[in-house]
Amino acid sequence: MARTAKTASKASRTTAGDEEEPATFPTVPLIKLVLLVTALASASLATQLALHPLYGNTVTSVNHSKVVLLACLLSALFPHDSAGPSERITLLGLASWLAYAPYASYGIGRWSAKWSNPVLGPAGAEAAILLPTLSVGIILVRRWSFVAIAGLLTICAAFSPASAPSSKAKPGISTSSYKFALPFCLPVIVALMSLSLPPNSSPRPPYTRGTASPRASLSPTPPATVRVLASTHSVTGLILVGEHVREGFRFLRADHSLLGGRWVGDKVAPGSRNGLGDSIYTTFVVQEAVRLVEREKTKDERALVIGLGVGIAVEAFLAQQINTTVVEIDPAVYDYARRYFSLPEPNQVYIADAREWVHDHAFPAAQNKFDYIVHDCFSGGSVPGHIYTLEFWEELKGMVKSDGVVAVNFVGRLGSEPARAVFLTLQKTLGGCRAFHDHMETKFDDSYAFYNVVFFCTPLSSTAPTFRSASEGDYLSSHLRRHVLGAFARREVERNQILGVDKEPDLLEDGEEKWILRDGANRLEEWQQPDAIEHWTIMREVLPDVFWETY
Repeated sequence: MARTAKTASKASRTTAGDEEEPATFPTVPLIKLVLLVTALASASLATQLALHPLYGNTVTSVNHSKVVLLACLLSALFPHDSAGPSERITLLGLASWLAYAPYASYGIGRWSAKWSNPVLGPAGAEAAILLPTLSVGIILVRRWSFVAIAGLLTICAAFSPASAPSSKAKPGISTSSYKFALPFCLPVIVALMSLSLPPNSSPRPPYTRGTASPRASLSPTPPATVRVLASTHSVTGLILVGEHVREGFRFLRADHSLLGGRWVGDKVAPGSRNGLGDSIYTTFVVQEAVRLVEREKTKDERALVIGLGVGIAVEAFLAQQINTTVVEIDPAVYDYARRYFSLPEPNQVYIADAREWVHDHAFPAAQNKFDYIVHDCFSGGSVPGHIYTLEFWEELKGMVKSDGVVAVNFVGRLGSEPARAVFLTLQKTLGGCRAFHDHMETKFDDSYAFYNVVFFCTPLSSTAPTFRSASEGDYLSSHLRRHVLGAFARREVERNQILGVDKEPDLLEDGEEKWILRDGANRLEEWQQPDAIEHWTIMREVLPDVFWETY
């Protein structure tokens, strides 16, 4: 009897003590939880960015979300209780793997790129890094979350109006219910946090923008020697200047994209003032044909170039005594163009996103409007959709003189959804436009998979532009300019070829509105994804793997 009374008295004191003990805020589990979830989301993004030089932004992002979700779902199959390795050992292993991950990403990425599959290649490389990283990390997240959330529920209950002390269980969701649900909810939460981090938005491999001359036939067979002259991580990704020693050209690269290049060494014509030859791409010379549009010439002509590359078109405008303004989003691109490609200093330079800059400078005074505008923002197999919308072109139109000309570069498959969308949106806002391709052969050949096309538009004219014949002064002592501009008229691409109407006669029966790109309805980047995937394959055929692996 005495022993029973003593036990009952002890239980009574314990119950009373439990009721009086204040709730403790789960500070440490919450802090650990937030730090780990942030680290996992960052690792997800970092893995994607690490593969951009090998695959490009668009191709890498195709299956990224699927790999992240798979890793999160796999983690739900493993126990999250204290069984297994200790927390310290697990964290040490995870930290060691994350420290090695950048090197593993490069090695696995190089290997998977040799599959010549731009869809499975990056997915396989990401899976090799992220499956163990996220699976192990989320197991810890689930363990800590149970402690943290259980503590938070206790505190919330303590301050709830209905939480009067009682020895009876309160209605609501029990702790065991949370323990059952958390393993399935938390992977989804971590996946959403990982996917909420935006991918690196490069203004996005190049397609072979034509060939510069008969000398530009590049051999795709190794061994090839690539020398890196300078590189840095910048706004649009890895920016690199290199030289292909065996083929004899210098190039500027942004991730898996060539922004331009020039011939060097014995491929430079005698008398070159800077030791650099013609552009390795004909595209930039095609853009210079804005000067050939028939219009009244003025003494003080002004040009705006959006998207610098290595500065071929800008250098030509400056050589023609045209006051030239450059808008380039990446400071490293401008710096390297000046240092390694002998770009003369433009009259005005703005390092800014073109959409914001045009919006801020739209509808200037008459004396500040432009005779010529060149818009070339292709990179990584696609173009940034926000600077191809109807609203953007309307603002840009306000910057052009009454007889001014706008040249817009487009790369992709003609007759595709992106080609229709870009062309029809341009026509709706900038009036009559004509298109000219950049391939070495002047006659259009639809057997090519990709074409680089430049649209020439006269926004404030009632008719499409007409072109004069090029003269000796337009060539600037350049073999390439003579070849391209001398037979420029024969490069024209017909409207039906751009739209693909020849193959699909009823394509526009329901009107053109579905193809017009607007800020609130812009599917351009989605439509470009198949072209970007094919473009990666083309570039890997044009240049050997070692070219892309050297950075």
